[in-house]
Amino acid sequence: PYTPLFRSDMTGAYVTFDDGGNWKMFNLRTRVADFEFDPGSEGTVYAANTALWRSENGGLQWSMVFPDPADVTHERMAGDHAEQFFETTDGLPEAWLDMVRVDPADGDHIYIGLRSWWNGPAKIMVSDDRGASWRILTELPGSTIKAIFPGSWWDKSKEVTVITDEACIRISELSGDTTHLPLPDTPVIHAEGGKGDSGPLIYMLSEMRKPGQEFIG
Repeated sequence: PYTPLFRSDMTGAYVTFDDGGNWKMFNLRTRVADFEFDPGSEGTVYAANTALWRSENGGLQWSMVFPDPADVTHERMAGDHAEQFFETTDGLPEAWLDMVRVDPADGDHIYIGLRSWWNGPAKIMVSDDRGASWRILTELPGSTIKAIFPGSWWDKSKEVTVITDEACIRISELSGDTTHLPLPDTPVIHAEGGKGDSGPLIYMLSEMRKPGQEFIG
Protein backbone atom coordinates (compact mmCIF):
# COMPACT_ATOMS: atom_id res chain seq x y z
CA PRO A 1 0.00 0.00 0.00
CA TYR A 2 1.06 3.58 -0.63
CA THR A 3 1.16 6.27 2.06
CA PRO A 4 -0.30 9.60 0.93
CA LEU A 5 -0.32 12.61 3.22
CA PHE A 6 -2.70 15.55 2.95
CA ARG A 7 -2.70 18.96 4.58
CA SER A 8 -5.66 21.24 5.14
CA ASP A 9 -5.74 25.03 5.21
CA MET A 10 -6.16 24.79 8.97
CA THR A 11 -3.92 23.00 11.48
CA GLY A 12 -4.90 19.41 10.70
CA ALA A 13 -3.03 17.01 8.41
CA TYR A 14 -3.92 13.45 7.43
CA VAL A 15 -2.25 10.16 6.56
CA THR A 16 -3.59 6.76 5.49
CA PHE A 17 -1.83 3.39 5.78
CA ASP A 18 -4.44 1.25 4.02
CA ASP A 19 -4.88 2.91 0.61
CA GLY A 20 -7.46 5.39 1.88
CA GLY A 21 -9.67 2.99 3.84
CA ASN A 22 -8.96 4.82 7.10
CA TRP A 23 -7.31 8.14 7.87
CA LYS A 24 -5.34 9.38 10.86
CA MET A 25 -5.40 13.12 11.63
CA PHE A 26 -2.30 14.67 13.21
CA ASN A 27 -1.33 18.18 14.26
CA LEU A 28 2.12 19.77 13.89
CA ARG A 29 1.26 22.97 15.77
CA THR A 30 0.05 24.85 12.67
CA ARG A 31 -0.71 24.44 8.97
CA VAL A 32 1.77 22.28 7.03
CA ALA A 33 3.32 24.03 4.03
CA ASP A 34 5.11 21.05 2.47
CA PHE A 35 5.70 17.30 2.82
CA GLU A 36 8.75 15.51 1.42
CA PHE A 37 9.68 11.82 1.45
CA ASP A 38 13.31 10.73 1.69
CA PRO A 39 13.66 8.59 -1.47
CA GLY A 40 16.49 6.58 0.08
CA SER A 41 14.86 5.76 3.41
CA GLU A 42 11.55 3.90 3.42
CA GLY A 43 9.06 5.48 5.81
CA THR A 44 11.05 8.69 6.35
CA VAL A 45 9.03 11.82 5.59
CA TYR A 46 9.49 15.51 6.45
CA ALA A 47 6.97 18.28 7.04
CA ALA A 48 7.66 22.02 7.00
CA ASN A 49 5.80 24.90 8.65
CA THR A 50 7.15 27.01 11.53
CA ALA A 51 9.55 24.13 12.15
CA LEU A 52 10.92 21.14 10.28
CA TRP A 53 9.49 17.81 11.43
CA ARG A 54 10.49 14.23 10.63
CA SER A 55 8.63 10.95 10.82
CA GLU A 56 10.44 7.64 10.40
CA ASN A 57 7.31 5.49 10.28
CA GLY A 58 5.47 7.04 7.34
CA GLY A 59 3.73 9.83 9.25
CA LEU A 60 2.49 7.93 12.30
CA GLN A 61 4.76 9.76 14.78
CA TRP A 62 6.70 13.02 14.38
CA SER A 63 9.72 14.72 15.98
CA MET A 64 11.05 18.26 15.58
CA VAL A 65 14.29 18.55 13.58
CA PHE A 66 14.70 22.33 13.23
CA PRO A 67 14.91 24.22 15.48
CA ASP A 68 16.63 21.86 17.91
CA PRO A 69 13.99 21.16 20.59
CA ALA A 70 16.68 21.72 23.25
CA ASP A 71 17.03 25.32 22.04
CA VAL A 72 13.31 26.18 22.14
CA THR A 73 12.53 28.54 25.01
CA HIS A 74 8.93 29.53 24.22
CA GLU A 75 6.10 28.73 21.86
CA ARG A 76 3.98 31.78 21.02
CA MET A 77 0.46 32.14 19.63
CA ALA A 78 0.01 35.76 18.54
CA GLY A 79 -2.50 37.95 16.73
CA ASP A 80 -6.18 37.59 15.89
CA HIS A 81 -5.58 34.17 14.31
CA ALA A 82 -3.22 32.87 17.03
CA GLU A 83 -0.30 32.62 14.60
CA GLN A 84 2.11 30.08 16.06
CA PHE A 85 5.92 30.44 16.22
CA PHE A 86 8.87 29.30 18.32
CA GLU A 87 11.48 31.34 20.20
CA THR A 88 14.94 29.82 20.67
CA THR A 89 18.13 30.53 22.60
CA ASP A 90 20.17 31.36 19.49
CA GLY A 91 17.40 33.06 17.53
CA LEU A 92 15.60 31.78 14.46
CA PRO A 93 15.24 33.41 11.05
CA GLU A 94 11.93 35.27 11.19
CA ALA A 95 10.55 33.11 8.45
CA TRP A 96 8.03 30.46 7.51
CA LEU A 97 9.46 27.18 6.20
CA ASP A 98 7.84 27.02 2.77
CA MET A 99 9.53 23.93 1.37
CA VAL A 100 11.76 20.98 2.22
CA ARG A 101 13.75 18.89 -0.26
CA VAL A 102 15.83 15.78 0.47
CA ASP A 103 18.69 15.04 -1.92
CA PRO A 104 17.78 11.67 -3.47
CA ALA A 105 21.48 10.81 -3.68
CA ASP A 106 22.16 11.54 0.01
CA GLY A 107 19.49 11.50 2.72
CA ASP A 108 21.75 13.52 5.05
CA HIS A 109 21.70 16.40 2.54
CA ILE A 110 18.51 18.42 3.13
CA TYR A 111 17.34 21.84 1.93
CA ILE A 112 14.67 24.10 3.37
CA GLY A 113 13.26 27.22 1.76
CA LEU A 114 12.37 30.19 3.97
CA ARG A 115 9.79 32.92 3.38
CA SER A 116 10.20 36.00 5.56
CA TRP A 117 7.40 36.99 7.93
CA TRP A 118 7.97 40.67 7.11
CA ASN A 119 8.13 40.82 3.28
CA GLY A 120 11.87 40.26 3.16
CA PRO A 121 13.78 38.15 0.62
CA ALA A 122 13.42 34.39 0.39
CA LYS A 123 16.34 32.32 1.73
CA ILE A 124 17.64 28.80 1.21
CA MET A 125 19.21 26.75 4.03
CA VAL A 126 21.10 23.46 3.82
CA SER A 127 22.11 20.68 6.20
CA ASP A 128 24.79 18.07 5.50
CA ASP A 129 24.09 16.02 8.64
CA ARG A 130 20.37 15.12 8.42
CA GLY A 131 19.26 18.30 10.14
CA ALA A 132 21.64 18.37 13.13
CA SER A 133 23.10 21.69 11.90
CA TRP A 134 22.11 24.24 9.27
CA ARG A 135 23.56 27.16 7.35
CA ILE A 136 21.97 29.80 5.15
CA LEU A 137 23.30 29.51 1.60
CA THR A 138 22.02 32.85 0.30
CA GLU A 139 19.16 35.30 0.05
CA LEU A 140 17.19 35.08 -3.18
CA PRO A 141 15.22 37.46 -5.42
CA GLY A 142 11.51 37.14 -4.72
CA SER A 143 9.61 36.35 -1.56
CA THR A 144 8.52 32.71 -1.98
CA ILE A 145 10.47 29.58 -2.92
CA LYS A 146 8.54 27.52 -5.46
CA ALA A 147 10.97 24.63 -6.08
CA ILE A 148 14.37 23.27 -5.02
CA PHE A 149 16.32 21.03 -7.42
CA PRO A 150 19.42 19.24 -6.01
CA GLY A 151 22.55 19.24 -8.15
CA SER A 152 22.85 15.47 -7.88
CA TRP A 153 20.27 15.39 -10.68
CA TRP A 154 23.00 16.61 -13.06
CA ASP A 155 25.97 15.04 -11.22
CA LYS A 156 27.00 18.15 -9.25
CA SER A 157 26.34 17.21 -5.64
CA LYS A 158 27.43 20.57 -4.20
CA GLU A 159 25.12 22.65 -6.33
CA VAL A 160 21.43 23.48 -6.08
CA THR A 161 18.96 25.30 -8.34
CA VAL A 162 16.12 27.23 -6.72
CA ILE A 163 13.07 28.77 -8.37
CA THR A 164 11.29 31.59 -6.54
CA ASP A 165 8.29 33.61 -7.63
CA GLU A 166 10.67 36.00 -9.40
CA ALA A 167 13.87 34.18 -10.39
CA CYS A 168 15.78 30.96 -11.04
CA ILE A 169 19.13 30.83 -9.24
CA ARG A 170 21.87 28.18 -9.32
CA ILE A 171 23.97 28.20 -6.14
CA SER A 172 27.36 26.68 -5.35
CA GLU A 173 27.28 25.19 -1.86
CA LEU A 174 31.08 25.40 -1.68
CA SER A 175 31.61 29.06 -2.58
CA GLY A 176 28.13 30.56 -2.25
CA ASP A 177 28.42 31.92 -5.81
CA THR A 178 25.10 32.36 -7.61
CA THR A 179 24.15 32.25 -11.28
CA HIS A 180 20.89 33.70 -12.56
CA LEU A 181 19.19 31.42 -15.09
CA PRO A 182 16.58 32.93 -17.45
CA LEU A 183 12.92 32.13 -16.88
CA PRO A 184 10.34 32.23 -19.70
CA ASP A 185 7.98 34.36 -17.59
CA THR A 186 7.33 35.72 -14.11
CA PRO A 187 5.74 35.70 -11.61
CA VAL A 188 6.06 31.94 -11.10
CA ILE A 189 3.11 30.38 -9.29
CA HIS A 190 4.34 26.76 -9.27
CA ALA A 191 7.35 24.70 -10.34
CA GLU A 192 8.09 21.00 -10.19
CA GLY A 193 10.49 18.52 -11.70
CA GLY A 194 12.26 15.21 -11.51
CA LYS A 195 15.05 13.13 -13.00
CA GLY A 196 14.34 10.47 -15.59
CA ASP A 197 16.37 8.36 -18.01
CA SER A 198 17.03 11.40 -20.19
CA GLY A 199 18.10 13.62 -17.29
CA PRO A 200 16.40 16.32 -15.21
CA LEU A 201 13.08 17.75 -16.39
CA ILE A 202 11.52 20.91 -14.93
CA TYR A 203 8.06 22.40 -15.39
CA MET A 204 6.81 25.79 -14.23
CA LEU A 205 3.55 27.73 -14.30
CA SER A 206 3.39 31.50 -14.51
CA GLU A 207 0.49 33.74 -13.67
CA MET A 208 -2.14 34.13 -16.39
CA ARG A 209 -2.91 37.81 -17.06
CA LYS A 210 -4.27 40.14 -19.74
CA PRO A 211 -2.42 43.47 -19.77
CA GLY A 212 -3.79 44.45 -23.18
CA GLN A 213 -5.62 42.58 -25.91
CA GLU A 214 -3.74 39.28 -25.47
CA PHE A 215 -3.43 36.84 -22.61
CA ILE A 216 0.10 36.03 -21.39
CA GLY A 217 1.35 33.47 -18.89
